[in-house]
This record gives sequence, structure tokens and C-alpha cells, in this order.
Amino acid sequence: MHTDETLKIFDGATVQIGSEFRTFNKRTCPAFDTRELRREMNARKRRQLKQTIAKKSSIRDEQPVPDSTASEVGGPLPRSLNIQTYKYHALGDYPDTIRELGTTDSFSTEPVSVHLYSASSVDTYIWQSELEHRDPKSGYKRTDRKSFVKQLTQIERRKARIRRIRAKILEDGGYVCDPEEVASTPLEHHHIGLAQNRYEHIGTFLRKHTGDPAVQV
Repeated sequence: MHTDETLKIFDGATVQIGSEFRTFNKRTCPAFDTRELRREMNARKRRQLKQTIAKKSSIRDEQPVPDSTASEVGGPLPRSLNIQTYKYHALGDYPDTIRELGTTDSFSTEPVSVHLYSASSVDTYIWQSELEHRDPKSGYKRTDRKSFVKQLTQIERRKARIRRIRAKILEDGGYVCDPEEVASTPLEHHHIGLAQNRYEHIGTFLRKHTGDPAVQV
């Protein structure tokens, strides 16, 4: 939880820690000769070896070069602290984000819904997120690994048709089932559904209850 006072402290803390990071990167880091870890060096050698093999094979269509090529790559390279990353850049944005959206455990960038279309009163949504890469990866296993782009497209189109069929069935009154009993007293702090089959879309719920003081903030 945060108050106006703790957010003011948070503002000052992010300014201070940002200054400390810059000082550490400018004065302390150059005093030490830091280099790659052994596992980082080995991973880099493997990458460079693969690139060398691919390059020579594509140019002269020769047989892959032997593993001795790895000896051409030197030892551990120098490494330094890089503060030009989003993690450091976003430090100062946390207090303002909390003021706007609430504490950082109140929201997530993982699930993001995109409204596709409306069939009468039935809203259809597709869910995309930071974990969206799992969907094509799971579909890739169902292809022959050759003309996989076309096959992935066909899989996605089948999924889209199934979603439309399901929306049409719901519109016509199908899939009627007893609603899950949900506690409705203020004594119950929260309710977790037994399954994901019956859910309430938050955006639709808010639009449906516009003006209800119970859903404000």
C-alpha cells in the first residue's frame, strides 16, 4: 500500500539510486578489469562457431568445418555494467505509475485483450500478452517443420473459426449451464472460480455497470 507521503519518499529514493548507479558506473567500474564468465564465453564461442559454419557453407557449399574452429576465438572478453537498459530507465517512472494505476502488484502486462468483433450481444475477444510467443511455439509442433508458416496460418484460421462458432452457439442460447455459485456478502474477501470456462470480462463488466458507484476506482 502507498500514501502520498510514501510516494514522495519513493520519488526521492529513485532520484538518489539513479545518481548512485551513474556514479558507480562512472567511477567504480573502470577501476576493475571485469570479464565474461566461463559459461558466457563458451556460449559466445558456440554462437560464433555456428555463424562461421553457416557462412562458409552458404558461400562455398562446403562441408561443415571441424570443431577446431573454436580455437580461433579468443578468451573471455571485457564486460562492463550497462545502465542504458529499460530497467534503469524506468526507475523514475514507478511512483507516477503507482499514482495512476495503483501499486505494482495490482496490475500485470501479461494478459492484454483485443476486441475482435461483436455478434449481436456476444463480444468476442482474443487474448495477447507477453506470453503470446507460446501460442505459435505450441502450433509449430503440429507442423512438418518445412512449410510451417502456411501451416501455422491454417491452424490460426481454424482457431478463429472455432471462436466464431462458439460465439454463434452462445448467441443462440447454447452451452446453457448452471452458473457457479459466488459469495455475495461483504464478509467474503474474494472468490476464485473452479474453472476458466465461465468468466466475466472486466471491460464489458465495467461498461455494463457504468454509473454504479460500486465499480468506481
